[in-house]
Amino acid sequence: DTEIKAEVKDLSNYDGLDLHINSYGGIATQGIAIYNIVKAAVAAVKKQKPEFVFTTYTEGIAASAASIIFCAGDKRVMRVGSQLMIHNALSVIYGNAHDFRKEASVLDQYDVSIAAIYELTGNKGKDTYLQMMKDETYMTADEAVESGLATSVDTESESVLTALPFAKGNYQAFMQR
Repeated sequence: DTEIKAEVKDLSNYDGLDLHINSYGGIATQGIAIYNIVKAAVAAVKKQKPEFVFTTYTEGIAASAASIIFCAGDKRVMRVGSQLMIHNALSVIYGNAHDFRKEASVLDQYDVSIAAIYELTGNKGKDTYLQMMKDETYMTADEAVESGLATSVDTESESVLTALPFAKGNYQAFMQR
């Protein structure tokens, strides 16, 4: 988080910010923190430069916590063939039945918090996004626009080359590996 704060500390010398994403995600709290840090930095610069535009691009996939970061953009662009994936929060836990019930309650809270970000960004209600998360939903570029989480599909621009070390699969199965 400290590195992100340093990178977006002074955006006033720029006309905009482009963030290119190709990620299966990571830790939900870090995704939420990055979302909030960047949104705050962009809001601060927009006070001086209202024309400043923050654009997020999904180059290949923005999954899990990366989908939260993607939602921070004023413009949210899906490249042709790219995907957006949302799912319920995950955890690894060791403990007794009480510990598991407590952790389930915490995960439910994270789901509601994340769905609130999707609702703020998209064109559907929180309950719809919660169901999409429960279903572990992979969206094509067009479906991401339809959901309101993306604003457009870019089939014309040259993409920033990025690579992931493994192909799309069941996210929970990947996390168990």
